[in-house]
Amino acid sequence: MSNQHITITGYHPTRFYLYLSDHGTNTRVEPRGNVVWHMAENSGVTITGIEPKAGDCTDYFSTCPHKERKIWTGKIKRDAEPGTEWYYTIYWTDQHEHPHEEDPKIAIKPPDFHFKIIKILLMVVGAFTFYKIFSGKKKGKH
Repeated sequence: MSNQHITITGYHPTRFYLYLSDHGTNTRVEPRGNVVWHMAENSGVTITGIEPKAGDCTDYFSTCPHKERKIWTGKIKRDAEPGTEWYYTIYWTDQHEHPHEEDPKIAIKPPDFHFKIIKILLMVVGAFTFYKIFSGKKKGKH
């Protein structure tokens, strides 16, 4: 499980879009991973909410994005489908307390190659153990 950090460094002063460390499209997170949104010091941004564009946050998150002190965080579901993308809205206010919205996305990473190999090896060992246990039992005489 890993944390994926997104830092909001500021916003465009006339077009009012956020400056995000992931550019709003490059966040890739593993199932069971945490997404953490930080506001850089002097960014002039206050997040007031993070919500899905469609559906419910529980479609992707076991713990929906929520505020914890000065950051926002959410935990991706264990069974989140690899390769899916979550489009969401960041509701925020600027330094003058004017409300705005930003619509970035997060992609769920497919398992890496090593994880797939370990999973296959565990399945083979489990199947072999099952076979050995149940093939060694002899049938009783009648």
